[in-house]
Amino acid sequence: MKARMYSKAKVAVFGLLSLFFLPSCFSILSLKENEYILYRQEIKTDSLDRELFEPYLMQRPNRKIFGFMPYVEIYYLGKQFFNPERVKQQINQNREKYQKKIEKHVGNNTKVNKLIYKRDKKLKKLETKLKEGNFLMRVVGEPPVILNQSKTYESVRNLRNFLHTKGFFECEVTFKTDTISKQGRLTKVTYIIHEGVAYRVDSIEVISAQEDLNTLLSSFIQRQSKVLHHYDRDRLDNMRASIESYLRENGYFRFTRDYITIEVDTSQSRKSAAIRFVINVPSRIDTSKLNVKILGRELGQIAPDNLQGKHLRYKLTAPYFLVVPSNKNGGRIDTARAQYLQTYDGRHVRIYLADRKFNSNILAQQIYLHEGDWFQESSIRKTQQALSSLDMFKFVNITLQDNDSTNLTPIISAAPMEKFSFTSETGLNVVQGLPGPFVNFSLKNRNPFGGIEVFENSFRFAIDGQTSLTDQSQVYSTTEVNYSSSLSIPHFLLPKKWQYKFLQKQPKTIIGLSFNFTNRPEYTRRNSNLYINYQWRRIPYYRYDFSPLDINIVNTEKTAALDAFLAQLSSPTIQQSFRNAFITSSHGSWTYNDISSDNTISRFVRFYGESGGAILNLFNNTILKRDNTFFGLNYFKYLKFYTDLRYHYPLSKETTLAMRFLGGAVWPYGTSTTVPYEKFFFAGGSNSIRAWPPRRLGPGSYNHIDNNGNISYRFEEPGNIILEGGVEYRFKIWWIVNGALFVDMGNVWTLSKDPDRPGAQFTEKFWQEIAVGTGFGLRFDFTFLLLRLDLGIKAIDPARPIGNRWVLNELSIRKPFSGSNAALLNIGIGYPF
Repeated sequence: MKARMYSKAKVAVFGLLSLFFLPSCFSILSLKENEYILYRQEIKTDSLDRELFEPYLMQRPNRKIFGFMPYVEIYYLGKQFFNPERVKQQINQNREKYQKKIEKHVGNNTKVNKLIYKRDKKLKKLETKLKEGNFLMRVVGEPPVILNQSKTYESVRNLRNFLHTKGFFECEVTFKTDTISKQGRLTKVTYIIHEGVAYRVDSIEVISAQEDLNTLLSSFIQRQSKVLHHYDRDRLDNMRASIESYLRENGYFRFTRDYITIEVDTSQSRKSAAIRFVINVPSRIDTSKLNVKILGRELGQIAPDNLQGKHLRYKLTAPYFLVVPSNKNGGRIDTARAQYLQTYDGRHVRIYLADRKFNSNILAQQIYLHEGDWFQESSIRKTQQALSSLDMFKFVNITLQDNDSTNLTPIISAAPMEKFSFTSETGLNVVQGLPGPFVNFSLKNRNPFGGIEVFENSFRFAIDGQTSLTDQSQVYSTTEVNYSSSLSIPHFLLPKKWQYKFLQKQPKTIIGLSFNFTNRPEYTRRNSNLYINYQWRRIPYYRYDFSPLDINIVNTEKTAALDAFLAQLSSPTIQQSFRNAFITSSHGSWTYNDISSDNTISRFVRFYGESGGAILNLFNNTILKRDNTFFGLNYFKYLKFYTDLRYHYPLSKETTLAMRFLGGAVWPYGTSTTVPYEKFFFAGGSNSIRAWPPRRLGPGSYNHIDNNGNISYRFEEPGNIILEGGVEYRFKIWWIVNGALFVDMGNVWTLSKDPDRPGAQFTEKFWQEIAVGTGFGLRFDFTFLLLRLDLGIKAIDPARPIGNRWVLNELSIRKPFSGSNAALLNIGIGYPF
């Protein structure tokens, strides 16, 4: 039996290896005389990063796996089964087949159009197959890259030109070609670059025939030039674009970068360059040569800048804001019916509402285009963003009319969304690494009271897979039902004189009410929540949240088994979390977030603070009982703070280094001895330290030993202090599949000694109790959803005795999911940070 299995294994291994070795003769034998496969390219430089030059090479070698080219061999394997004549025959047969069907249904346009669509779709697929080959050739494999000498010389020219743009005017670029196979048909091209010394920038100046431009730009260009030490064409082009933006921010409406010429003078001193930005004036049109009969019409088509032969500054008049349904856009708008409003700061806006009753004063405050101001391009973007954030309009268009003068009239047109919108969503939710289905329904009512409010009602039903509270090895289904209702108001509920300070920061007041029902095998919990939240932002990356009032009433019904379990614990932490509670808090956060899908340096910073129970200070001691109850409900007084920092740094086009740090603390004060269970910190899980089960790491060096003498992760482990960090190297593998190598570290601790959990307290030796996990992950990017699979492995386990905490060597390669250091598979939606 063993011999037979061994034989099958040999056949499998042989079949796998044959993909790499045996078909290699296909690629070699298929080469024509004097044809060579470009196997490898190398770039050698004196000091510059080699990745800078890769985009300028005209050829790319085939992909490899462990030095072999299986994709080329798959291509040739597919070519053995590819018959182009057969494909041509199929194309002709399909043309004839569909032509007969079309002739049969002449007169039935619907049927004919469907047949034409099917025919074209089928023929397009076959023509692609004829041109690019069958599935193995076209999708899985790739044709061999044949060395092209002319493209090699073109690459040399590209490299030299690139170096010139970076100031290396005395560079040398050569190449050499070597054969690296016995047959002599595989080649390596090495590009040798001696960049030399980069020319430094000796001086930068702006030259214009207009004195007003020289005055305006002199200090600006000096500020810009401080970051330019060596000649760099890309940076000079950026400075050129900055000059354009700066002038358009100062009223020069018709100015573009096309008027700017960059002059470089390298003759003044050796290895240095003098830079001059020459601002050309618009060409002046001689009106004396225009036809007198049509003079007025022709003058109306000539910009004032061209009439005077200089760049002019433009001022804004009172803007028009036209709210018209999209089906009426083609009709004539009677702007004379526009309502003439004065904003809080004395500016004027003319608002025309076709058939919707919007609050004109609130709309006027979203407009950054003010009468009497110089034209600013950023004001257009701010106005569009502010109006779009109201969730009232399908689109917002802004045009500027110059009226044959240097006065611009902004015309803002917007089409309102439907008053009612209903959305439904079904999907898969991942909680604590376990999947479960959910369904969401939402009904949105826009502008219900005429004040540009949004009234939304949502219902959610979910069945989540969750580990047991008291036994991590047990998995149960949890039913959750949630109803929430919220009213979003586009201003703060504050006195008007305070409202004005925030009117152009996209303010929102959100009043919300929700009811949540959770049914687990151990308990049933009902939670009612009432909150008021203020939100505002500084466009586009800064966001502020402040909730002066957040009230939760929690009612929990426990099973007898859970009661018995809680009775065994001497610590009140978990016991109190299952009592009926009245939880009040005020909290706020500041967030900076410029993380996007673009492969650029980006950051996320959040500072969060929360004060629990402060509102209870308004009540006297006769209502607040000594046992910390309020009308029979437990209440809590506590403070909570945390900081969340994230940083994404692109290493190349397809690789990124992502880092995260999380640090926080929560503690009770006054008569309270603990905090609500939901306010504790937990470590472990798919968005935390992935080598440990969800919420089961720590605290500190504490470990729970089972009857077999092994460390058990039976219980969730709350803590008052958290320190957590992570580093992740992300890279592309193939198509929608991306990979990641990661290292997570951190732990949670308690503030004081816990008799049930020795070693849990935070001390000066906390650094010895930092857990470290590592692993590998796969990410499937479906554009609308990113599915994540992460394999976490413990490297340093603080639950072990000092001196035995390095556990990475205990991982079993043959049985990675069992043993003293079992790997853990995490399932997640989205990136962990």
